[in-house]
Order: sequence, then structure tokens, then C-alpha cells
Amino acid sequence: MKKNGYKFISAYFSLTLVDCIKKTKMLRTYRDLNKTQWLTKYHIEDIQIRRTKKILIHAFENVPYYRQLFKHRDFNPYRFQHFDDLRILPVLNKKKIRKNFNLLLAQNAHRFRPRRRQTSGSTAEPLLYYADELSHSCAWANNWRAFSMAGFQVGEPFVLLSGGSLMPRTTPTGQKIYAIMMRMKQLPAYQLDYAKTKFYIKLLQKYKCAYIFAYPSLIYLLSRYLIKMGKSHSVKFKAIFTTSEVLSHSQREIIQKAFDCPVYDTYGNNETSLYAFECECRQGLHYSMEHSYLEVLDSEGQPCNAGDTGRFIATNLFNYAMPFIRYDTGDLGALSEEECACQRGLKKIRHILGRSRDFVCTPDGKQIHGSFFNHVLFKLFHMNPWIATWHVRQEAINHITISLYSDGSPVRKDTEKIKDMLKKTLGHEMKIDFIIDKKPHITPTGKQKLIESCINEETIRINNSDK
Repeated sequence: MKKNGYKFISAYFSLTLVDCIKKTKMLRTYRDLNKTQWLTKYHIEDIQIRRTKKILIHAFENVPYYRQLFKHRDFNPYRFQHFDDLRILPVLNKKKIRKNFNLLLAQNAHRFRPRRRQTSGSTAEPLLYYADELSHSCAWANNWRAFSMAGFQVGEPFVLLSGGSLMPRTTPTGQKIYAIMMRMKQLPAYQLDYAKTKFYIKLLQKYKCAYIFAYPSLIYLLSRYLIKMGKSHSVKFKAIFTTSEVLSHSQREIIQKAFDCPVYDTYGNNETSLYAFECECRQGLHYSMEHSYLEVLDSEGQPCNAGDTGRFIATNLFNYAMPFIRYDTGDLGALSEEECACQRGLKKIRHILGRSRDFVCTPDGKQIHGSFFNHVLFKLFHMNPWIATWHVRQEAINHITISLYSDGSPVRKDTEKIKDMLKKTLGHEMKIDFIIDKKPHITPTGKQKLIESCINEETIRINNSDK
């Protein structure tokens, strides 16, 4: 007991040292989040409005892009009172950011100790931007809050199984030292396949960490391996936290079966400090109202009703170095109006469907989300145990290729059955080809992209307008 106490004090001192060296406020921000989450929704909304007004005034006074935009739109940030006031401003997207990069950087950015960042680029060219020291603190504090839902205490070691913006490809010495001080065991996942799963399992057994933060597709591959080899529960965790990809119901079930512990889903958009987490109830994700403002808009740019799926448009309330106001995250989901039994005042995201490009467009104008393929393929899991995972590539409006990754012997009649089930929704005009492979489709960022579309937005728009 005394030994564990010394370890905890040592770990906490290590994190305090990181805050001092990097001039961040991770621990302080985390303590604040633990208090504000228990305030009433209306109290948190009041904090949110005041912080939004503050960032708007800063943007007008110090950011050339917004000064020009606000004047052009006749928007007065000093009179901001309600979030409806923001709707006069256009949505900011990656194209606008690249075009106006220097104009979006605050003229007094040096005051906020900005650091160059980039998105993972899993769906397109990575976006470069600057984030200040407080944004960095927000990211870690929100992760810790998410972990605390399963009993995690700041300073406990955990495993990070990922890639992309969560883990750079090259890890210089400074980053390795930083990971050690943050109590983080890093497992790079850029080339994780079935051949390496045995090695990763041994590492996890060696680390003996109680928690792991991972891409769903990657921890799912490890789960499949454990179940297949009859080694379920051979790696012990108190909880598993997933991020960066949509976690399907079937994936959650398999992961929980393999590791015999609960799975908590999380969401994060670093550009806007929009983070969300499942609480103990695991009925939707509470989002970080303290650090961001989230809108869900339909295809016409109008607010969606609660429960209706739309685009996530977020405003970062803390990045003063390079403010993102009404930024299109590229993600789709829906808000919930239901009160949570946990009694936190934070609003909830009902569901997250993933990226706006994670769809297959059919000849008759429908857009079919990847969750449909999850439903068909994983529902047949017990009938088709050789199917480990899958990847859909849309070659044309009327042609898709489905790669099925197997850890067993494929059965031809199974693919015919799958084709028949898919055509009931995709239509008989859709040509469906199958490729059987052993190695999953992993993107350069280490993620498993389930839907890949080779048709452009204009083709989709024309196809939809013709119907």
C-alpha cells in the first residue's frame, strides 16, 4: 500500500514537472473540469456564452481574418448574447483555413505560446494550424476526465495504441521522455496486422497497465486474435477507451468479451477542443461544453432537431493563437436532449456516425453509411467466422469492391449471401465485387478506414439532384 502511494506521488510530481517545463496547465484544467461537470446545464451554458464572447472579441481585435469578416457581416462581438447570434457568420472549413492561414493567426499569438499542430489527415491532406498552450492543456485534461469514468487516477500508467495525430511516425528523444513523464506506454499501430498481434499481446502482458486508449479497429483485431487462440482474458484491463473511429456495437461486444472489461467510447477534435466521453451510464457521450460550443447543422445549414443527424460545427473557446469559429469538423452525429442519470450538467451527443465521407452513394441517390455494412457483415459473424474485418471501396456510382479480411478459410456461398443482403438496400444496379485478403486496410495514420470513395462530391451532388 505504501509502495503504491510512493508511486502515485512520484507520478503526480512528474506531471507537475511537465506543466512547469512546458508552461501548461493540465492538472489545473483537469481539476476545474471535475468541478464544472457537476454544475447545472444552465450554469455551464452561462460559462460557455461568456467564454464565447471573450474569444469573439479577441478574434475581432487581434485576428485580421475575423476583423474583416465581422465587419463584412455587420457582426458586433461586443453585443453577443446568445448562440443564435453566431449564425450570421459562415462556416469555416479546411479550404478556407489553408487559403487564409496567415490571416487567421492572431497578431499577438506569441503571447499564447503557440505550437504548430496538424490533423491526422486520415481522409485528406493533413491540416496545419497553431494551438496555444491552453488548448494543449484542454486535450490532456479532457482525456483524464474521460478515463476517470472507469476509476482512473491522474498519474496511473496507460497504454496508447494508435497512430495519426495521437502518435507521430517518428518519435524523437524528447517525445520519448515526454511519454515516460506522462505515464504513457506507446504502441505504434501504423503497420499492425495479424502477424504482429502476438507480439503486441506479449507487450500488453508485460506492461500490466490497467487502462488502454486505442483505435476501435486496432483493439478489435487484438480481440479477434485472443478469441481465436482461446486466450480471452489473458490480458487484464480495468477498462478500455476507444477514440478516433466509430465504435460499432458488435466491435464493443467482441472487445469486452476478449478482455473481460468495459469499453468506454470517446470523441476528440483537437482543432476545436471538442471532446466527448461516455460516463458510467454509457448512454451517449457528454461533450466538453467548458472548452467548445457545438452546433449540429443539416445539409441546408440549419440547426438539426435533437436526435437528427447533421454536421458537427464547433467553436474553440480556448485557442487564442489561431481561433476557429464555426469550424466544420467533417464529422456527423446527433445531439440528445435527454438528462443523464449521472446528473452531470454537460449536454450529450446521442451518436456519432463518423466522417461525412464515410458513405456509399447508390445509383438511386441514397447515401448508405458504413454502419450498414457493419450491421450486415458483423451480424453474420457467427455464420461467417472467417470474416475478421472489411473495407469498402466505391469505384463508381454503380460499382463497389468489398475486401474481406479473413483469419480462416472463406466460403463462396457466404459471399453470395452477403451480396444478396447488400443489394436489398444498395439496389440491383449496384455491381458488387469481393476480394479476399489476409492483411487489413490500414491508412498511413494507422487507422482502419472502412469506407473509401473514389467519386467526387460533385458527382454525388449531381446524382442526388437527378432523383
